[in-house]
This record gives sequence, structure tokens and C-alpha cells, in this order.
Amino acid sequence: MSKRTIHKRSTVYHHICAKERLRFADPAELQLLDDYQNFITASGKSPSTISSYRYDLNLYLDFRTKNGHTKPFVTEGAREITEALSWFGSTYNWSSSRIRRMRAAISSLASYIKDHRPEDFPHYENPMENVPNPPVSKVRDDVVFSHDEIFGLLDELTKLGQLHKACMLALAISCGRRKQELIRMKTDYFTGINLINESIYKTPETVITKGHGKNGKKLYVYTVKSTFDPFLKRWMYYRSEHGIESEWLVPRFVPGTGFVDEPTPISSMDSWADTFTRILGKPFYWHSMRHYFTTSLSEAGLPWELIADVQGWEGSRMCTTYIDKETGRLMASYFECNNRS
Repeated sequence: MSKRTIHKRSTVYHHICAKERLRFADPAELQLLDDYQNFITASGKSPSTISSYRYDLNLYLDFRTKNGHTKPFVTEGAREITEALSWFGSTYNWSSSRIRRMRAAISSLASYIKDHRPEDFPHYENPMENVPNPPVSKVRDDVVFSHDEIFGLLDELTKLGQLHKACMLALAISCGRRKQELIRMKTDYFTGINLINESIYKTPETVITKGHGKNGKKLYVYTVKSTFDPFLKRWMYYRSEHGIESEWLVPRFVPGTGFVDEPTPISSMDSWADTFTRILGKPFYWHSMRHYFTTSLSEAGLPWELIADVQGWEGSRMCTTYIDKETGRLMASYFECNNRS
């Protein structure tokens, strides 16, 4: 059997701005960035947004320093900023989404200067309205998984004795949460007292999910019992037999030590995704299970408004992005359901 080359869907990261290089930057510019960072931290921006904005602004300042831009940031106009964004895009092969992120960071800094530092910069005019935002372009191919592929993978993990990985995967397809949220699911969320009509687990407390602000968006998480329970029961039996005690559903595994009472780290989730990719023979990423779950709910006949509520979306339009079915197949499923009734 010939080997198949797997082209993984991946994100490109460029570690192109070492902090030590910023020692050549204007101290006043660095102080401005520090003041801005303190401001958005106090304003309740999420830690991930603060980190990514500061990283991008450091990149931008490093670019200006290396290219001999001697005038202060507050005197730069739309042309200079646009040229810099274009340089990053062409030099590092950035996608439009990546360029938009840096533009957002610069725009946020510009708004801070204009709205909150008028005493220090009384003549500052925010140039960002004249800096074009590149249209979002798709740079990755979608990877869609069938029922047989996912349950074949679950069976294979079970045969290999990797019950914790099977449990996490079964959870992903049964509740549709992001990997950062999956790792924080607790064992006592999945007991009889939290069952609705013997078919859906509802968390007894809201769970912090991705959203605006440092506290994110708090949602109840709903998990489909029929797809999750077989793998949950195997994993809980294994835990009982091996004395694994932890509040976390799938605690962290430490080689040479075993399972410890900490959530599974994201690095392990990424490593497991690589394992799943090798077994499946096609790229696996956790976010695709969010698509899989949404598609499953749609195929079960749930209204899009209800699906949006379960996923925590503001409206049902997101379903068009997450449902992995073409329009014709959706229509056929709809009429097939209605013909049976």
C-alpha cells in the first residue's frame, strides 16, 4: 500500500520580532504602547486580544525602526500605514485576515490616542478611515468529515486503548464546543441530575466561551447523550479501575507519571489532532467538529434559530457557514423529512 501524502490545514506563525530588537526603538514610542496596553487591559479587553494587539504593534514599531522612519507614529498618515501593511502582506505572505488583524491593532491604538490623549496630542487626526481593509479571502480548503469517518476514528481509538482521546472526540461531536472549552468540561457535568428528557446533558453552570471582553461569553453547554455516552462510560470505567481522580473530564496526562488533576493542555489537543490526521488519512482539526455538530443538529431537524442559540451565535446566519451541506442536499433532506410526516 503506497504512502499517502497528507497536506495539513495549518496556520503559519512568524516569530519575526524579537523583543530585544525593540531596544533600538524610540523610548517615547514604546511608552505610548505601554500606556495603550494598560488602557485596554483596564477596559476589559480579553487577554488574547491584548497579547495579539501588542504583538502586532511591536511588529509595526520594529518595521518602522528598521526602515528608518524617524517621525513619530502620531504624525503618520494613511499612505505610510497602508504601505506598511502591504509590505507585511507581501514579505511574509500574510492572508487578508492576518493583515486585517494588524490593521485592527493600529486602528485601536489610533482611536486611543485620538479619544483619550487629547492633552498630549492635541492636533492628532486619526488616519485609519483612509486605510483600506482588505476583503476577507479564503485561504484554506474546508475539510468535511462523514459519520463513518468520525465513528471509524472513535472505534480505532477505542481499540488502541486511547479511551481519553475517544472521550474528548465524542464530546466534541456531541456539544460542538471549541477545543479551549472542551478541555474545561468537568466530570460532574455529565450525571443523571443534569439530563434533560434522558437525551441532553445541560451543564449545571454557565461555561466561559469565546466572546468579547476578558470574561468571554457565558453559556450553558448542551451535549447529545446518545453519541457521547458510550465513550463517556468506557472512559469513566477506566478511570475508576485505575484510580484516576480529577474534577476535569479528561485530565492532563504526564508521561512517566500518569493523569494529574489539571485540564488537558491545548498542546496535547494539537498533538492528538496530528494523531487523528494520521489515522484518518486527511487533515483533522478540532474546529471541524464544530461544523460536524452543527450539521448533525440541522440534519436532525432543529430550526436554525435554536442551533444558533445552542452555539451562542447572535443570529442564525452563522448556520450557513457551519453546516457542511450544499443547498440541494439540505432541500432534499427537508422534503424527505416532511414527506415522512
